[in-house]
Amino acid sequence: MSSKQASPYKRFLKSHKRINKTPVVAVEIHVVSNQDRVAQQIFDLRLDRVPTEEKLRSINQAIPYSLNTLDFVKWKEEEPGYEEIFTKSREAVQTALHGAPFTKLNGLMDFALIHHEVERSFWILEAMLSSPEIVIWNIAGWILRYPHLVFKLLKIHLGPNPSCLSAPFDAIRQPIIDAVVLSVNDAPYAALFALEKLAFDIAELSFSQYTAVLWTASMVVRGRQTVQETLIVLHEQRKRVESNPDIEHAHRQALQIALERAEDAFESCPCDEQGRPSRQRNPPIRVRLHPKVPKPPKPTAGSAEVEAAPTNTVEEPSGPSPDMVLVVADIRVDKPSTARLHSHVRLGPASRPEKQTMLWRREIMDGIIKVSFRGEVEIELFHHPPPEYAKMEWSLYDCGSTATTRAMMDAIKRLYNEKFEACAFNNLLTGTDEGASTQEESEDISTDGPGWEGFNDSQKQAIKTSFLSNLSLIWGPPGTGKTTVIVKILELLVRQLDEDSQILMTASTHNAVDNVLERFAQKNSAGQWIPDDAMVRAATDHNKAST
Repeated sequence: MSSKQASPYKRFLKSHKRINKTPVVAVEIHVVSNQDRVAQQIFDLRLDRVPTEEKLRSINQAIPYSLNTLDFVKWKEEEPGYEEIFTKSREAVQTALHGAPFTKLNGLMDFALIHHEVERSFWILEAMLSSPEIVIWNIAGWILRYPHLVFKLLKIHLGPNPSCLSAPFDAIRQPIIDAVVLSVNDAPYAALFALEKLAFDIAELSFSQYTAVLWTASMVVRGRQTVQETLIVLHEQRKRVESNPDIEHAHRQALQIALERAEDAFESCPCDEQGRPSRQRNPPIRVRLHPKVPKPPKPTAGSAEVEAAPTNTVEEPSGPSPDMVLVVADIRVDKPSTARLHSHVRLGPASRPEKQTMLWRREIMDGIIKVSFRGEVEIELFHHPPPEYAKMEWSLYDCGSTATTRAMMDAIKRLYNEKFEACAFNNLLTGTDEGASTQEESEDISTDGPGWEGFNDSQKQAIKTSFLSNLSLIWGPPGTGKTTVIVKILELLVRQLDEDSQILMTASTHNAVDNVLERFAQKNSAGQWIPDDAMVRAATDHNKAST
């Protein structure tokens, strides 16, 4: 290098002067948009000796977490007797649990599930079931919190012939059936066998309870073949109560809706037969979960403010609640999800725990988004989350919207429960009105005379059947002449009904109404069946009506 050529360091000193041991009297802050490339280049040239760029990973490594175990329990700080229950042999534990108050058994069960002492939780449940102080809805809460406990209950209290739940457990038959459904992914054969043994209790459910079980199964059973088998088994157990076409129609429609929801979920989030989500085309987003803290009520004059506690997340000492758990998921605004309000979502751990045991299994939770804000959503879970859920990161999978299928299921329930109050032609839908399908044979029409040119056999059959029926459904792909058939039916009605009769023709779009009305007006001009002013076009927005 030539001695006359200044070094880069000397050029830097000439431009910026020496700053060593010089007090800082001002700070210059530059805010540069990540899209302003010119400003970035100028900024880098001005401070070519200062690192001005740092690359960050879009998604960092999942936060590690540890499972709760007994290794870190300080027994001196726990309730008396806990150390004996969770360290001694089964015989010693059964002796210690015999005659224990039910409130103490609730505390022991909560402690066992928090620390993943699965085997001892079965021992505690056995003591609960034999306790004279048994609280039946506490049992329902525990089996919903850890569904595998239901098999211990069924082993003890499911009668042989006929196989039905004995009192007082028949009062919680729906939570018991829900717990069996929640365990299908982990133990499909045992769960399906249990559902068959619970045939009497499934038949004893009200229709609203039965549709709730169907809905749960369609949401939480993830394997395509397994969910179909589960729904069909549930449907078959209701055969004994199908005493009339009304309930038979309701069962058939509810099954179809549940199958459709399950298929939509599988198409959106494919899973293997063990219920684990497969690799997705669009990777799931990473979220953190935490319990929802309700807003405290506004204090009135003279009252003190009370700090709100989380709801549906921490079990009360008296026992767990059988209600669904509500959690809040924090979503990064720069990583939006396709999940929206009323979406079915699945949550899986983003990482494995440190020092995992052989009994550890990847817990997948299903839920529905009940509230959606920018940056967070509230999810109502079908499963109880693991005790470490707030310390973990979760992968959120979108399984599609439930709005349509939920509305369809609610409509079926209302149609069955309210009958004619829900729908004026309920008997026509369910087939309970004898003789409502066809009119008298004397009202038969001929399809061979003038005006029937251009109609094929299927169109003639559709016109004849629709004209003679109180309710009919005409189905066909585009281009098969459905509009032509509707116009012909209108012609037959106008020509044969009384002068005082009125016909209402509706459609889901303005274009469909205009299309039928224009073609009927052309036919009416040639036949002069009714005066033109008798045809009235009604619309909420007259600008959208072309006729």
